[in-house]
Amino acid sequence: MATAAEMLTRAIEARDNILQDVGDIVQQNIDTVVDFVRKQLYSGKDRFGNSLSPKYSEDPYFKTLKAAQDYAAWKQLISPDPERSEDTPNLFIRGDYHQSIDAQVVGTEIQYRATDHNAADIEAKFGGADTLYGLDPDNMIEVRQNIVMPLLRQRINLRLTL
Repeated sequence: MATAAEMLTRAIEARDNILQDVGDIVQQNIDTVVDFVRKQLYSGKDRFGNSLSPKYSEDPYFKTLKAAQDYAAWKQLISPDPERSEDTPNLFIRGDYHQSIDAQVVGTEIQYRATDHNAADIEAKFGGADTLYGLDPDNMIEVRQNIVMPLLRQRINLRLTL
């Protein structure tokens, strides 16, 4: 049985390792985190939970409002999402761009990137990589509650009981 001093030492070590543990847990689950980002984009949302902008009807690429509406209707057919307005972009046609998104943990941050040949243009048009990529507030809560916290508790409990 551990003494009170040993338990305190273990508790301090567990506390000191929390940031590293969180980074490790996120990195081990990075594919799940990236899937959340892809789903957000498919739903037409950025990392802040805002609808992607410009909307099709506001996009200067389309010469007429009818052209924008026709394109939006076609996009709704090939990538339906009842929670996304028809006028909201989702950046999905065949899935190449979405599948090119990946991430890694560097220090205490998640760094995202997309390698599709259209990524730089997409990022520029929709507010930049820092706006597009990342977990929106709802998905941040989901990842925290259902992935990070349970695994972090396991790690801390393991350290305290050794």
